[in-house]
Amino acid sequence: MHDDLLPVQRLQENLQAVERRQNERDAILAEEANAAEAVTRAAQALASAREAVERATQDLRQSERRLETYQKRVADTRRLMDSGKADDYLLAHQQLEGCLEVVDQTETEALERMEAKDAARIALERAEHACVEADRRLERARAQKDTRLPIVEQEIETLLAARPPLEKDIPTDCRDGVRRLRAQGRSLLSVLKDGSCSHCAMRAAPQVILEVARGSRVHACRSCGRFLVDDSE
Repeated sequence: MHDDLLPVQRLQENLQAVERRQNERDAILAEEANAAEAVTRAAQALASAREAVERATQDLRQSERRLETYQKRVADTRRLMDSGKADDYLLAHQQLEGCLEVVDQTETEALERMEAKDAARIALERAEHACVEADRRLERARAQKDTRLPIVEQEIETLLAARPPLEKDIPTDCRDGVRRLRAQGRSLLSVLKDGSCSHCAMRAAPQVILEVARGSRVHACRSCGRFLVDDSE
């Protein structure tokens, strides 16, 4: 590598280090926000699950009460018929058949609602477990924020404070290129691999390849503008 590119390399390392820590900081903050949202969603899902259990319980009770009512009517009608006290035997028989039909339908309905209640309870247990997990996730996120975030921010501050001297060391001939690359959000250096820029794949001239390999002259990629360094460095 040409000596003029050593300060450029140090600056790029600083830029990359800052970017890594900024990404880590953003990830820590994002995880806390996402965990808080997960807690809210889990609480809402838990409330819905509890409501579902309550509805299923009420529906089952309604079916059970209806079943008890018609089972009593069946028993009363049979007692009247068996004792001969029914005013109209044919009418009583029709009433018995109707009640038995309702009993059969209600028993089926009660079984279905019992299954629905069991399913609602299982869903409630899952929702409760999800709430516990969401709370734990938020606790971990907040602990990470409390412990790691201050360190990351201090590291960012230290790296930023070290940047002006690094920028000052950039040779005059390289400053415009560095300024342009930073304005474009690009890395400053690119490896010349197999004679081509590793970022944009632009093929370099044979003389450029030779001089970059020897470190005898500074060259920038004709396409992306990054300063070229040899693959061995």
